[in-house]
Amino acid sequence: MVNATPGSWTVRGATFAVWLLAAGSCVFWGMKLTSRPATLAA
Repeated sequence: MVNATPGSWTVRGATFAVWLLAAGSCVFWGMKLTSRPATLAA
């Protein structure tokens, strides 16, 4: 079994954070682009 060095966990954590940011961005833009425009009541 290979033990991961502490430095590799930093890289893994940063990579995970980048993927979370990318997924959140996709969800945000997907919801923004597929939503219907709100009607303005005058």
